[in-house]
Order: sequence, then structure tokens, then C-alpha cells
Amino acid sequence: MASPTVLSSPVFRSFLLSDPITLTNEEIEDVKRREEADRVREDGRKKFAKEIAGRVDALRDALKSVKGDLMSKSGFSIALIHRNLKTKDFFVYSSTGQMG
Repeated sequence: MASPTVLSSPVFRSFLLSDPITLTNEEIEDVKRREEADRVREDGRKKFAKEIAGRVDALRDALKSVKGDLMSKSGFSIALIHRNLKTKDFFVYSSTGQMG
């Protein structure tokens, strides 16, 4: 609404300034309830975002730790895991959920 012609128009001014809306007490209370609900939702959203960020950081740290263990000379190695996957003693779950 950057047009000076429109902004200075008597019709536009009349539209904005004549017959202002007045809210009833019930409508005012409704506005307050809605604003409070918006605040509660926003607080919940912020709390959720903070909790998720913490969990993501914890998962990243755990992943780095596992990756470090896998890559270290004294820890597990991909070759060791691969050898164990090929042995007949390695148990896998069948489609029934039973080991076998």
C-alpha cells in the first residue's frame, strides 16, 4: 500500500476511520483466550525444539564415538564385523521373530 494517491484518498480514509468496530466483552475474552493459547503453543514449540536439539547433539556424539571405536586399531574393525557376519554361529531373526 505504498501509493500516496490511494493513501490520501478520502474514500480510503473514510473506509478506515468511519464506523470503527467495537468488540463485545465476550469477544474481548475470546481474544485473550486465543492469545494465551498462542503463547502456550509457542512455549511448547520452543521447549520441543530445545529438547530435539539436545537429542540430536547426543546422537551425533554417540555416532562419533561409535565411528571412532570402529576405526581405531584397538577397537572393532569393519573386517572383524564382516568376518562375524559370515560365520554360521551368527544369529539372525527370521521373519517369525525367532532366532535361528
